[in-house]
Amino acid sequence: MKDYRERLERGIFEIVIITISILLAFALERWWDRQLDTGSREELVSSLVLEFEATAEDLKYALQTHESRRRGALALSQIQADTIESVDPDMISQYWYWAVTPDETFPPSGVLQSAISSGSLSLIGSEKLTSKLASWSDRLNNFTQTERVLADYTAQVFWPSVAQDVFIPLNKEKIGRETDEVILKPSTRNHLNFLVLGSDVAIGQVQELQQEVDEILELLKIESG
Repeated sequence: MKDYRERLERGIFEIVIITISILLAFALERWWDRQLDTGSREELVSSLVLEFEATAEDLKYALQTHESRRRGALALSQIQADTIESVDPDMISQYWYWAVTPDETFPPSGVLQSAISSGSLSLIGSEKLTSKLASWSDRLNNFTQTERVLADYTAQVFWPSVAQDVFIPLNKEKIGRETDEVILKPSTRNHLNFLVLGSDVAIGQVQELQQEVDEILELLKIESG
């Protein structure tokens, strides 16, 4: 009877030890997973901060480009036949160069795209930040589409129809009044007005994106804590 009791107690003790060992192993595994997640989250947040800081610089350049294009196209479209002689030819040259700038902006998005496709965006604790990051690509795509339309129009329509007739005389050493006739054509005015309208749209989109980037960077800094 005594031996049976001792064996029972030993068996219960062993079961308790095994149970504690299993629970401890699970606890250690969960702790290690949290450590890995914390490291991965910090690395992700740090990389996203760098990416969106670079995006902010790209958008600043894009805004300057579109504002210059709008300024040049608008200035040319407002020149009248009775005042064109009083406009400095060098200034007209500058307007033309601004108006035909076909630059496109390609902000970096590799880190964010990788995080979305891999599911690691779930490591971020802020739902507001996660939502903004998830919708960022669509907002950026809308802007790049606008830029592509402007670039294609400039290269495929504006340049063959108008600009090549302008830049041949502008490439001479001395700028004269050779482009005055081109400026006053109704078809040229139509092209310039389209560039002004398209630039207005692009400028508005850039400003909205800049505000969104500022908010995302602020949330990322809070997330990095």
